[in-house]
Amino acid sequence: MGEIVDQAIFVNHRFAGKILMACISPLFPIIIVSNALLILIVYRNHSLRTPTNIIVASLAFSNLVDALVGLPLNIYGVVFKMEEACTGDEDTWYYLPLQIIAGVSFCHIVALTADRYIAVTKPLRYVQIVTLRRIAIVLGSLWILSTLLNSVRYIAFELQTNSTILDRNETICGMPYSGSMSLTFGWLLLSVVVVLIVALPVINTLLLRIAMRQARKIAVQRVVIGFHQDQPPPQDDRLKAFKTISLAVSLFVIFWFPFPLYLVLRLTTYLSPLTFSVYCNCFLVWHTISLIVNPLLYGFRDRDFRKGFQNIFRQCR
Repeated sequence: MGEIVDQAIFVNHRFAGKILMACISPLFPIIIVSNALLILIVYRNHSLRTPTNIIVASLAFSNLVDALVGLPLNIYGVVFKMEEACTGDEDTWYYLPLQIIAGVSFCHIVALTADRYIAVTKPLRYVQIVTLRRIAIVLGSLWILSTLLNSVRYIAFELQTNSTILDRNETICGMPYSGSMSLTFGWLLLSVVVVLIVALPVINTLLLRIAMRQARKIAVQRVVIGFHQDQPPPQDDRLKAFKTISLAVSLFVIFWFPFPLYLVLRLTTYLSPLTFSVYCNCFLVWHTISLIVNPLLYGFRDRDFRKGFQNIFRQCR
């Protein structure tokens, strides 16, 4: 009787997944075009080729790869291969690209926070410390590190699963992680993610407060030395960039909050196939929406990016 119920759940899940695909498919062209435009604007405008904007463009590139490779494979696995994954009859390699890209995206947010930290605490040495060459090395290392870690984790998990699950009819979908290696890695990953999710907004809030104090001091000095009031303050753009990045980090944390919740559930309790499938569908929708956030955020808030978008649209007419 239980097998019949589970089979009915998977059939209904596949039907719901197809409806889900129909709903989020129109978002894919928006994700691809918006992130590609963001990369193109940074590439074509020399004034925008700053270390901070290079990190932003690299994050847009990871979103682009996610929309073209990671997300389609993940949707394919969740919608069409959920039953095979839950019964252990098939390797779940199609989840690996999304996991790699997710790790890279998280590291980009950490890199943005570190970049702003150096800009605030060492403003006079920022240009010497944060160079384009060093940024390129860091970003390349992030891709390599995330690929290696997730590949090793996947291989170790598959070897352990094949050696511990003797009955291939046993349902593993939604079961708590088992085995010392999976549990150790799961708790370690959960600890790192929770610390970063808590620390990143706090650090960016503190950096924003420091930047605002610096901007007020400079504004007072400008009044003291008698600058014309109609001359735009030189710190306005810098402060606005701090606010934009702080907002981007906060939104990133909000969109990735379901991931540590998923880890807690998988480490501590059993999830029924129905609960597991509903969670996967909701996460796919939430994740798909998150890929549009950064281009829209920079397109509306940053004047230089906004002008770049407008120039490209004018040329396309």
